[in-house]
Amino acid sequence: MDAFRSIPAYPTPAWDGPNQMAAEHLPNEATYEQVRRFAGQILTQVGRGEAIAYDPEFALREFLRVLPLVWLNKKAISRHTVDGAKCILCQTCVRKCPVAAIDPARRAVDKERCLACFGCLNNCPVDAVVMDYRGSVCMASGNTFGAEN
Repeated sequence: MDAFRSIPAYPTPAWDGPNQMAAEHLPNEATYEQVRRFAGQILTQVGRGEAIAYDPEFALREFLRVLPLVWLNKKAISRHTVDGAKCILCQTCVRKCPVAAIDPARRAVDKERCLACFGCLNNCPVDAVVMDYRGSVCMASGNTFGAEN
């Protein structure tokens, strides 16, 4: 939880706020190493047949799990597409989409299938994936919102 908690990969009203900017380098190799160690510990315990004890952490986000957040988040997206003038057909967005909702060749995103995970947006190397989220244009470059140019 600590390794990934403040990764600025998800749009917030103040995307460029101090908390997001402080973690803009994450995930980095240290993050992945921390997760690998944790996974290794769990696998070792399971391999020995040991029970896994943990202290549950309850925060507001835990209570929000009961809400249909994907549906609510998708309602905040008014446009989600691929800019044909910028797209280099590298397929990065396709590889990052967990539900195969993006088709750069057709310059389209299947909005019904999309989970609004922002993987395509956050990983496009040329800012070709464009989204209007909460009335602001969102692009991968610097993970920022801004006025459309």
